[in-house]
Amino acid sequence: DAWSPLAPPPPRPSTHDDEATPPRLPWPAGRLRDLWRRPRWPAAAQRQVDCESGNRDGCLCPTCGELYDDGPMLRLHCAYNAKMDEASGLPPEHRHVELEEEELRQFSHAEPRREDIEGFLSRAYREVIVLVEGIEPTTSSTLQARHSYIVGGLREEDRDVVWDKEFADCTAVPGDGHGLGLDLGRFHTLVDPPSQHAHNRADW
Repeated sequence: DAWSPLAPPPPRPSTHDDEATPPRLPWPAGRLRDLWRRPRWPAAAQRQVDCESGNRDGCLCPTCGELYDDGPMLRLHCAYNAKMDEASGLPPEHRHVELEEEELRQFSHAEPRREDIEGFLSRAYREVIVLVEGIEPTTSSTLQARHSYIVGGLREEDRDVVWDKEFADCTAVPGDGHGLGLDLGRFHTLVDPPSQHAHNRADW
């Protein structure tokens, strides 16, 4: 009968040993290590920002299985418990271990590195369209300007976005100290950014 009530499952006995310490989880190599980081059917893809805002768990400890929102919390948990386990005299195979940077990236979401962003943008054709809208004060007409920037899919010299560059100064105070000069020929000129030391001296 499709409308018959479902019987609850029979209870199963459970045991708990306060003296027992669970061994380090046997994480297999490969995709099972990032089970919490990637969607698996039938689960839907989740947003990383939900973990960062505390709305859901994003990673778990490979030793005890404790759940955390993000990688920094997991790192602190493992570092603290590694010291506590050592002080408590637990066997090495049962202790927490401090996670290295690469291990942390395997067990949790992490901020993308510079090479990750460059590789992602260069693997396919990507175009950024910028719209600037304003009001012309004389006639109160709405004006709109559009420009597109190609950031991937082409040769590096043909792209509109470059790394580690900044625009050259195109304005200067004339020698007599009056007014402000504008050199439109330098409007699109790119130069290497000054060193951090030069930035610090400029702020003095």
